[in-house]
Amino acid sequence: MCNHSIWPRLSAPVRAVALLCGLILSLFLFLAATAAAHAAPARLADIFSDGSILQRQMPVPVFGWAEPGTKVEVSFAGQSVAATADAQGYWKAQLAPLEASIEPRELTVKAGSDTLTVRNVLVGEVWLVAGQSNMRAGGPDLDSGVYPHYVSKGNGGGMPEIRIRDFGTGVSLEALPDVDEAGRGKNKWITMNENPPAKEMPLPYYFARVLRDALNVPVGLIMVAVPGTNQAAWMSKETLESFPALDKGDNFYAEFLATKEADLTKGKGADAPYKSWAEFKAAEDAWRANTKAPWPGKGQTWINFPTVLYNTRVHPLAPYAFKGVIWHQGEAGPRGPYGKRLVAMFRQWRTLFGHDFPVVWGTLSRNTQSQPPLLPATDGFYRSGTNVEIRRALPEFGGEKNVDFVEFYDLGNENTHFTMKAEAGRRMALGVLAKAYGQTHDYTGPRVKDSKVEGGKITVTFSDTGKGIRYEPSLNGISGVIIRGADGQAAWADVKVLGPNTLELSSAQVPEPKGAAYAANSNPHETIFNSDGLPASPFVVKGEDTEQPRTERGKRGAAGEPSAAIVRVEANPAKADLHLQHVRRDGYVLEFRAAKAAPGDKVTVLAYVPAEWSEAQVEVSGQPVTAESVTDAAGKYVKFEMPIGVRAVVAKAGKAADFSKINRY
Repeated sequence: MCNHSIWPRLSAPVRAVALLCGLILSLFLFLAATAAAHAAPARLADIFSDGSILQRQMPVPVFGWAEPGTKVEVSFAGQSVAATADAQGYWKAQLAPLEASIEPRELTVKAGSDTLTVRNVLVGEVWLVAGQSNMRAGGPDLDSGVYPHYVSKGNGGGMPEIRIRDFGTGVSLEALPDVDEAGRGKNKWITMNENPPAKEMPLPYYFARVLRDALNVPVGLIMVAVPGTNQAAWMSKETLESFPALDKGDNFYAEFLATKEADLTKGKGADAPYKSWAEFKAAEDAWRANTKAPWPGKGQTWINFPTVLYNTRVHPLAPYAFKGVIWHQGEAGPRGPYGKRLVAMFRQWRTLFGHDFPVVWGTLSRNTQSQPPLLPATDGFYRSGTNVEIRRALPEFGGEKNVDFVEFYDLGNENTHFTMKAEAGRRMALGVLAKAYGQTHDYTGPRVKDSKVEGGKITVTFSDTGKGIRYEPSLNGISGVIIRGADGQAAWADVKVLGPNTLELSSAQVPEPKGAAYAANSNPHETIFNSDGLPASPFVVKGEDTEQPRTERGKRGAAGEPSAAIVRVEANPAKADLHLQHVRRDGYVLEFRAAKAAPGDKVTVLAYVPAEWSEAQVEVSGQPVTAESVTDAAGKYVKFEMPIGVRAVVAKAGKAADFSKINRY
């Protein structure tokens, strides 16, 4: 405040300077107040929203943004921890490990004059769900009649809640610190409805039920999986650059990016009207002025550029605390050393999040439009080679104890999106309980541990046999194991159980075997099981080495003669797809499916009758039907009609009832 008694005695120059100083001070205070009024409010990272689940029993980072230099205090469950926003405005405070709690509590953040509150927060187990469409596509909760049907009491039965959070949006070739602003705040934590449960659910939901029931704590799923996406989209640029180009280029990242750009100039991708990534991003920048309009990146093109999903869905999540990752992907490739890339990807993710979290991934599924062969020949389809790589990823981890794959091959049907998600989720949860929580469970069938070729025989030792390996030959006594000689001669092997973990393979037709292959088909015979009835993973052995099976044409009859097959189609006006879902020595189950079948559409089939059956019994929709006996150059068959969308059983006389309950949907 001015002292007016002194002011008249001051000289004019001094008074001028004083006035100037006062004006400058007033301007400074005005600008400071204006800046404070317009400063961006403090915010938490997008993953923190009402209903969050925090990971128990490990440090819990809480992070966000504020004005540089802002003091931040985070309070939860009796803890208060401090942080300061850095020069970029980023801050991170870390809560000490928490115990599981079903009590809804508030997470409070005070940042300068801002107070942020996240309500209804639980503490339990959090898992990151990544991959492509089979982590999103649903399946019914039905009893297959083959595998255990898991039934949960649900949260209505007193169990803790399961909560799900979709995370991430858009695409970027640069790693984002948080969710893209256009999608920020749009996804929320939701509680899984279990009263009653949905008629169909995706694999991770079934996984979460088993996990929650076993641990009796809340379970949170962070869903980042995106349908139709390739592996490279989920990897960081540095990780992709560590792999050499497959054909040409400085490295795999540069090669893959160049290929994607070149595809645009060639007009590949009906959903990609832009001729370059730069042109697309310019359109996206214009779209941001009105985000209610459709996003210009819809479709499959842009989500399959390298790194774009890592940059928008994985990197922005860090360093949120979670227990581990479940993964299912591979149908979209890309080609090359998938297994090595998978291991490198997860190791880089571990570095990003700061801990060596457990990882469990699933194999791809069989194709039941194909048929188990009656003659010893291997075959494959587009998922076969990737499946070999997916299994090879496990030894690439170098014996780490908290990683594994779970076999899904036997769960497939005629569609890429197999529907036995309930069993897949159960197996994946049991695998996680074993690898991440130290429990003992049989979640996968026998796997080759060792093999030896000696004296005209092949001895194969297995792991994961449970209480002992089981061998059950298929139709006509087919072993499902092809044994090969040096001259390429092949025969179905004779299989002998030597002990709880060991089989002996031989054949009089191949006196000097060089190798053998089991389940090396798109839809193989299943004959080797563990004590719980889970089938062995497909394998090829050659001495002590393993390799990818060769793909061959199935054996066909001479010109004008029918092929030897379990199911032959005589009339199929709706062009329905065969789903040969279950084949055993005493019978098999089949179904035809069509998306646009008209009511009353039927398929006329010829169904194989093995020589060791005295006669065949046929049931359609659980009812006996009369079938015509047909014998031709391919063998003995029964002919009958069946509607589309229902199951038929063809069985040895007196055995149909054993198969009528089976529904490997």
